[in-house]
Amino acid sequence: MNSDTIFVNVAVPIPVFETYIYRLKKEEIKNLPDKELIGRRVLVPLKETKTVGIITDVKENLDIDDVDFEIKDIEKIPDKYPIYSKEYIKILKELSEFYLSPIGLTLYYGMPDSLRWKYIKSKSRWEKIGFNNYIIYPTVNNTDSYKLSKKQKELLEYAISVGETSYEDLTELGFSPITIKSLIDKGLLKKENLYFLEEEIEEFDLKQSIKPFGKEFLKKGIFLYSSESIEERLKSYINLIANSIYEGRSSLIIFPNVATLKKAYKILKPIFEEKLYIYFDGLKSKEKIKTWFNLKNLSGLVCIGTFSSIFIPIKNLSLLVIEEEHSNSYKLMRTPRLDIRSFGYKLYQNFEALTFILASSTPSVETVYLKERGLAKSFKENRDLLKSIKSKIFIESFNYLEISKRLKYLLKDKDNILLLANRKGYSSMLYCEVCETEITCERCDIPLKVHIKPNRLECPLCNAKYEFIDSCIHCGNRLFHFGFGVEKLERELKKIFPDKRIRFETTIIDKELLFDRYETVVNIFPDIFLINSNFKADEKFFRAVVYPYVKSVKNYILITNKKEHIGIKSLINKSLELFYKNELDKRKILNYPPFKQFILLSFEGKNLKKSHVERIFKDWLEKFKIKNIDYEGVFFAYYPYLRNKFRYQIILKDFKEKFLLKELFNMATKRAIKLVIDVSPKEIK
Repeated sequence: MNSDTIFVNVAVPIPVFETYIYRLKKEEIKNLPDKELIGRRVLVPLKETKTVGIITDVKENLDIDDVDFEIKDIEKIPDKYPIYSKEYIKILKELSEFYLSPIGLTLYYGMPDSLRWKYIKSKSRWEKIGFNNYIIYPTVNNTDSYKLSKKQKELLEYAISVGETSYEDLTELGFSPITIKSLIDKGLLKKENLYFLEEEIEEFDLKQSIKPFGKEFLKKGIFLYSSESIEERLKSYINLIANSIYEGRSSLIIFPNVATLKKAYKILKPIFEEKLYIYFDGLKSKEKIKTWFNLKNLSGLVCIGTFSSIFIPIKNLSLLVIEEEHSNSYKLMRTPRLDIRSFGYKLYQNFEALTFILASSTPSVETVYLKERGLAKSFKENRDLLKSIKSKIFIESFNYLEISKRLKYLLKDKDNILLLANRKGYSSMLYCEVCETEITCERCDIPLKVHIKPNRLECPLCNAKYEFIDSCIHCGNRLFHFGFGVEKLERELKKIFPDKRIRFETTIIDKELLFDRYETVVNIFPDIFLINSNFKADEKFFRAVVYPYVKSVKNYILITNKKEHIGIKSLINKSLELFYKNELDKRKILNYPPFKQFILLSFEGKNLKKSHVERIFKDWLEKFKIKNIDYEGVFFAYYPYLRNKFRYQIILKDFKEKFLLKELFNMATKRAIKLVIDVSPKEIK
């Protein structure tokens, strides 16, 4: 080996599982203030273009004579300091292996967007401009009343489903800047730059809750914190953070969305002042880089952020809190498909004296199971949050034909109301009561959804549009509208109660209402969550029933036909434990997670057939002599036709030879089939 040369492994952002070997001249690092190579960003040639990469390893004993490929030179080291620490590279490599994500894409996703330089070959230069740094919100709760193109409708439906997103997320999901801009121009999407200026800060009396610093507050371990409301939990975090700063160590609190983050910032900023940093996808590029390197190089700080903040290699991290840990936003739906709880657990394993808190009013079944196994402890006394809520519970039977009339009676003397419809749109389907015909899509065989403005029928899966009809195609009798949505309820109740303060929502799970309370909460037909045969259906129903109760002050009106469900019994008995014990017992019998690890394989293609997937799966089993394998499938995905592609799925259970799935991925790619590998999926759909 030439003494003037170093060989390194570089991870590049392409869908391959290997790293590439590059050559680096020692003189390139001679003047750098930090000589550490691992974790550094580098600019490298790749095939016919160039890209940004991250050094993941140094090849100490590479014999150049044994290499049968060309080793190229690193073009440039653009930064004075590494992006990631050596410890973080180790953790991210382990997570990438576990989730079968190409390490280059994992590292690329985690770094600040303005460091993801792109080489413009036509201009022979690097593009250093970051993404548009703003958060995007939908301004409507349905797409029924608007004339939209297929892409516009698809984008708007996605934005409504997640509540908030970023320009970066939308572009990486395949939505064009033109489509995004068109919906913003129509007023259906709103973009908001969140600078968190000092004049936005409000004084809160929570500052008085800081107690004298004491070591009893910080203790190494994994903790479940579900015994108190978010307001009380925040007071505990303030004490923990204060103690951490006193010891010269840092803290990270992660929230599921930016709207909640903004509320927390207003409370924490007057207390921790210049020691408080904030980090999320929509932050200005310069602020993001400044925050990243300050947290990496300095101690005694506190950061609050969304999912992306967990990628920051924070120096001397002593406290990690994942707030509302049950949230679906904590499992990435695109590569690298990491789960934030697994990320936190890896940090706990690798960092000395870390306090790792998983907090939620309705924790995930997986986190409760950690506590059952003794891997996590209760953060405070093991009391049930539901027992501290004084709101009265009223349970009514559901009849959608009578729902408006019933609400008129129930709400006549109520105000400051939150109404949850659990359904979007106006009505669900057209139905003939004489011959029992449902008007369905010719391609998907599912009921067509009714749209009022303009009158039409539309398939919710393939978006095929049909002319509106009011008589049965078989017997000629009148068709009836069945089902309801938030749009219909809002229209009818505003006529009945024009002056009442009523907020209409489809759901509050993962929404910005985390800190809000309402005098009366009305929850209509959460039974919808049980329609999907997903293994998490009962848990989703339970959360849809219990979580709104936590937000009520005087009255909680639950309208359901599932009064015997264990989730309802848990609410009535004010016992979270009742549900979790029942759910864990059921999942153990059925071999569901967390007792079995699921890996969801989703195959997608324009002309894909079930036989194609069966063939490639069989070829893979035979080629690698895989015999002892427990799986279900091949079956249609819950959404079998999406974005002009047919979708089929296979569920693997406790498959130990995960590395062989990389070979299945390569086999599918060669046959022009897209394969998405989702380890420990949040749900099957």
